[in-house]
Amino acid sequence: MRRAGPGQRGHLSADILLDANVLLEVELAEKHAEACKALLRIVERGELRAVIMDFHVDTIVVVVERYGAGWEETSRFPA
Repeated sequence: MRRAGPGQRGHLSADILLDANVLLEVELAEKHAEACKALLRIVERGELRAVIMDFHVDTIVVVVERYGAGWEETSRFPA
């Protein structure tokens, strides 16, 4: 990801902002997990640029811990 041009200090250039629910659907094998995996594969291939806010990462960690994941599983998830 590259930073946006002058006058947009602190903003990343991206096509979409990923919500925590996209990653949680996959991690928790929820109803829309396959659609979310397809979206993440598009991002992984570089066809779409995505960002996620630190707030969403924190939310994911809290939810995954509540589902009983230990520190080892939780620490690997955001990577």
